[in-house]
Amino acid sequence: MAADFIAVDKTKTEGARIVALANALLSLIQNAQALSDNKDHMVDAGPDYTMFIARTGVSSANAGNLATLIGYAQEILCTNATVAGADRLSRLKEICTRISGQ
Repeated sequence: MAADFIAVDKTKTEGARIVALANALLSLIQNAQALSDNKDHMVDAGPDYTMFIARTGVSSANAGNLATLIGYAQEILCTNATVAGADRLSRLKEICTRISGQ
């Protein structure tokens, strides 16, 4: 596929949706990578989640689970690792189910 920029008319309903989708995907990718990078710097070997807990407000009981979910998002959105369709969908749904709507 060509890497050329595609101009879309955002005054059209579907054109605006296409641009919104692309912007949302870009934001997801950037956030997933930044959160994963930050998590990697906040969790010490052992693992010690003290800084991660302080920076996220997550309970110590859920710190490891949250770190895993961040890893799932980063792997799916930011790497070329193969996460099979059913597993990929399951991981994305788990992230949404356990975190969204707060």
